[in-house]
Amino acid sequence: MRYGDKASARKAVWDTLQAKRVARFPFPPHGRIPNFAGAREAAERLLAHPVFRRVRVIKVNPDSPQRWVRQLALERGITVITPTPRLKGAFRLLDPARIPRQHYAEAATLKRSGKWGVDISLDELPKVDLVVMGSVAVTRDGRRLGKGHGYADLEYALLRELGNPPMPLATTV
Repeated sequence: MRYGDKASARKAVWDTLQAKRVARFPFPPHGRIPNFAGAREAAERLLAHPVFRRVRVIKVNPDSPQRWVRQLALERGITVITPTPRLKGAFRLLDPARIPRQHYAEAATLKRSGKWGVDISLDELPKVDLVVMGSVAVTRDGRRLGKGHGYADLEYALLRELGNPPMPLATTV
């Protein structure tokens, strides 16, 4: 489908997710990276990709549908970095070696990650091997559409400015 602008595309996706009852908590899906039925399966497919064989540190957005990416990464021994919401603080580092395995699911949630993670400054960020961004929509050739605030793009630019080489980008939809 073609849309006149990004706002129209976002609205169409949010409306469709709600109408088809595939949106998941938090509700409504509008105005956010929407959570969706199948988010766990999407995360499993992503982490099965060959690039994850050599990944040690990933930056993952804090939105609900990527909770599974964060949890599965921790289960595979991958360090997870999340930005604080709206970049109000610095970043939070979740080190699977410092979190009891039975608490990975809890640590992967936005609400409880502070209990298990360590807030770090930009100077303390380790080299990131891969970035997982949330998306409202993605074209077949890989162009993503976020919620429209530009945080994911800013976070990637920060990582590059801090000396990270170009990193693969991924999303789950």
